[in-house]
Amino acid sequence: MAAQTLQIEASSVGVSLRPGAVASAALVSWLLVFLCFAAPVRAGFVAGTYAYGNGDYVKAYAIFRKAAEQGTATAQRYLGMMYRLGQGVEKDYFKAVRWYREAAEQGDVEAQYELAVMYHRVRGAKRDYAEAMRWYRAAAEQGHRRAELWVGVMYARGLGVDQDHGEGARWYHKAAETGHAVAQYNLGLLYFQGKGVEENKVEAHKWVSLFLVQEPDSQHAWTLGEIEQHMTSMEIVEAKERAKNWRSISVR
Repeated sequence: MAAQTLQIEASSVGVSLRPGAVASAALVSWLLVFLCFAAPVRAGFVAGTYAYGNGDYVKAYAIFRKAAEQGTATAQRYLGMMYRLGQGVEKDYFKAVRWYREAAEQGDVEAQYELAVMYHRVRGAKRDYAEAMRWYRAAAEQGHRRAELWVGVMYARGLGVDQDHGEGARWYHKAAETGHAVAQYNLGLLYFQGKGVEENKVEAHKWVSLFLVQEPDSQHAWTLGEIEQHMTSMEIVEAKERAKNWRSISVR
């Protein structure tokens, strides 16, 4: 039916086009409009990042504002950040949330993460764990490893979602495999406690030791000794070998 309607509309102006041809013509027209405006917007945006990098926040804000109002997601994220930090404008968390959301809804992964933090930490928005979880997850599904960590935390603590240690472990594991230190520690604890995963002291030791490679002065260093008290000497040797193998693979 849609194809017939399209043919009738085309015929009514004396032109006979197949649906595909009409779509192609529309695409070409859109591309021509895009090319007319995209280059100047991009050039202006680059100038904005240069000004921002040089600390000229007032100039950067003016450039980003123009690009943001034309729908550039990265510029919208910059505005969110500048309102959050008070760079070139008076600090305003409510406006920060507004611009982060504009960018987040276009799929900007950093904006999604920052918007989640705003809802999580009560900055410019009423604390809303469900909304925080929504945006943490959106960013995590794009591979944002800090978001992966926080999705794990939200599941483990039951914030914005039903508590689910299994899902918590799954998301910790995603972030841990990319080298996120806190995710490695949290995953190690779950293996030690047998929450969300089968209890496994060897895996617990492996992940906590990997955390300590990055955070040797952590106040949680005692955890490794606590785990070792529940392990045999052979298990400790195996755990160290697993950690060594993980490091050798991860640096390739």
